[in-house]
Amino acid sequence: MIEFNEEKHIYKVDGIVKPSVSEILSLIFGHTYDSVPERILRNKINIGKKVHKFIEGKGGLTASILPYIAEYQNFLKENTDIDDGITGHEQMFCNDDYCGTVDILTVDSVIDIKTTSKINKSAYFQVAAYQILTGKQKGYILQLTKDSYHFVEVDSKYQELWNCLLKIYKEVQ
Repeated sequence: MIEFNEEKHIYKVDGIVKPSVSEILSLIFGHTYDSVPERILRNKINIGKKVHKFIEGKGGLTASILPYIAEYQNFLKENTDIDDGITGHEQMFCNDDYCGTVDILTVDSVIDIKTTSKINKSAYFQVAAYQILTGKQKGYILQLTKDSYHFVEVDSKYQELWNCLLKIYKEVQ
């Protein structure tokens, strides 16, 4: 059984703590947002959480996220094959090494939603980790901004790179 403490971002499987994808990624990408002022970072994190909750059907629509949700709806309108193939939102997965929560699961892919102004390299590793967890062939990043969306396929080389990062993580723990 998987337990998740959202506040502390800790996964437990049958009572045993497992590292999260985010924790493993912090080994290399932990300082990505160090130059962003704290107030701005908190605001962006809050917007991202609200967008995710709304898409999951667990949150309300507020003025601050309306443009992002409009772009998500545009994405679904223009990609009906994806919309028709969605099998789940915010699903947790674990293997022997780590755990993660996939934003959107389709018949053959994982999709991770980002509300950042640019897609950071860590997102590609994150999606690759989710592909490995779920066994899905394809992985995508859906970047939602206030005035557009970008749908990017993650190259399969990132699965190999993720496995290398995981080996390093295990070695230093």
